[in-house]
Amino acid sequence: MSFSAAAATGFVVLFLSVTVGQDEPAWSVKCDPSQICAFRGSTVTIKCSYKYPSRIQGIKTEVKTRFWFTKVNNRVPVDLKKDSDYKDRITYNFTESSSSFLTIKDLKQRDSAEYKFRFITNQPGGELTGSPGVTLTVLDLRVQVRRSETQTELKCESSCDQIKPPSYVWFNKEEKMKQQTSSIVVSVRDGGRYSCSVKGHDDLRSPSVYAPRPPSVSVTPSGEIMEGSLVTLSCSSDANPAANYSWYKEGEEAPKASGQNFTITNILFKQRGNYYCEAQNSRGRCNSTVTVNVVAAPRNRVAAAAAAVSAVLLILILICLLVWLIRKPKVWKQQSRPGAGPVPSEQVNPAEESVVYSVVHLATKQEEPLYCNTVQLGPTRPKRHKKRKEEETVEYASVNCGRTRTDARTESEKQDSVEDPAALYSKVNKPGKNSRETPAGF
Repeated sequence: MSFSAAAATGFVVLFLSVTVGQDEPAWSVKCDPSQICAFRGSTVTIKCSYKYPSRIQGIKTEVKTRFWFTKVNNRVPVDLKKDSDYKDRITYNFTESSSSFLTIKDLKQRDSAEYKFRFITNQPGGELTGSPGVTLTVLDLRVQVRRSETQTELKCESSCDQIKPPSYVWFNKEEKMKQQTSSIVVSVRDGGRYSCSVKGHDDLRSPSVYAPRPPSVSVTPSGEIMEGSLVTLSCSSDANPAANYSWYKEGEEAPKASGQNFTITNILFKQRGNYYCEAQNSRGRCNSTVTVNVVAAPRNRVAAAAAAVSAVLLILILICLLVWLIRKPKVWKQQSRPGAGPVPSEQVNPAEESVVYSVVHLATKQEEPLYCNTVQLGPTRPKRHKKRKEEETVEYASVNCGRTRTDARTESEKQDSVEDPAALYSKVNKPGKNSRETPAGF
């Protein structure tokens, strides 16, 4: 077993050489090297040589079939030329010295596998598969990031490190750096774009690593948003490693959501304002703000109609109650002395049930003259089914209130008004008769 290097289509490949069939048997397959590490996107050639007896029992040996494979279907090897994963990317070459070459171009990560050569002759049982085969590892360069509070360590790694660690070189924004180590240290605030490659293969680099760029944010729908709408906030940022996203509302410390999209199913007017998306990875963080403009929704038409109907019904109820209070009979018996109570309903003359009376209370210690407006109680139209006699018994009156009012009263009446300042006079008219003045007590 030995380590060596060989040229493979313009680049260095690392391999571990193992010889198969060292005793040179009549039947053999020998592949050298047995392990190859190649770059993704490059071209690699794998070589195996094989031997077989020239004659068996007088019959000349002829090779009928030769092919390479990585997969087995129902215990039958599958020719790479029939494998869709390698379509238009492989070629076979055979020499008279019994050598076979497999060339694979545009290497992909999935091409990493063990490749075996198999040949079949015309002799009974005259077939052989080389085992072990050649292990191909497609070199996948990547930069690992380890961040602390003050600095960031970048380390270049590949899938071929276990075979023979290569020498690496570094690039920052397409410019080659002086460092040729497997790792470098940069500031946490550094805004560079770092990548690495194997020394001597500057054109085959790892993907660059960098902090998130200012995120692109949007809101759907845009412009003025009606209250109650479905709103989606979206955020995206160019970053490697891929960024993680968090949504915040200005003035609030706790995040509202995580992920590239933030959806509000039934937005409220109070949820209007500025929202910002923060993109973060192991290289740094960055944020951008978007404004959500929510306008209040118009009053619900159904609710407004219900409120209008309720208001109309309430007004009708109040009107009906007021009419009922006005038309409800209030029967009081006239009192001859102040402070007398209402007359019991059983003492009221049935003929006077339609007459409305009032009670007036006057202060007896009023120093200043007291005047009041005339209250006229007009005659109510008698019902047609009442008799004429009952109509004549109804009296209608107009009342004039006052303590010192002068009119055409007799001298004795004036004296009475002086002696009794609380006296109240009224003029009573009977239909068809002259009027007369009598003192009235309520």
